[in-house]
Amino acid sequence: MRFMNFNKIEHIRLRVLLFILFFIISIVATLAGTLTPIDHTSAETIVQEVPIPSEITPLYILQNNLSIALVGFIPIIGILWMVFVLYSTGVVLSAFSVVYDVSPILFILVLIANPIFWIEYIAYTLVMVEGTMLVYSAFKKEFLKELKIALLILIAVVLLLTIGAFIEVQMLI
Repeated sequence: MRFMNFNKIEHIRLRVLLFILFFIISIVATLAGTLTPIDHTSAETIVQEVPIPSEITPLYILQNNLSIALVGFIPIIGILWMVFVLYSTGVVLSAFSVVYDVSPILFILVLIANPIFWIEYIAYTLVMVEGTMLVYSAFKKEFLKELKIALLILIAVVLLLTIGAFIEVQMLI
């Protein structure tokens, strides 16, 4: 019985450490993208590809964010995908900073001060952690048990991203 408690504590500790690690990686990836130098012509092209606020609906945002998050569940590939997406988010911020002649650091600070950042980055971090835990559980021969947890994480991520989509649209108005 004591071994079982240790095993649960080990899993919780691993999840927390992975969450902290992937959250930091997410911020660093976005920061790296934000600090990526972009010429003015490329920046204008990127900014023009961003939908205008009147075209954005909660469903549009949810579909976009959920499609990103679902790939994040895939072990190993999901982590690489999420880092790429978050780096690309930073590149878009860099483009806006070039076009509007504002410090990229200011853009990243505004992003971090925004509740949407916290909601989305927590959701994205959860999927990276779960993708990793699925691999870990396969090695521990506890994959079916972990699939139940993955379903709960999926529900939490959908809820977080749905809430985030509605808040984001309200902030755009």
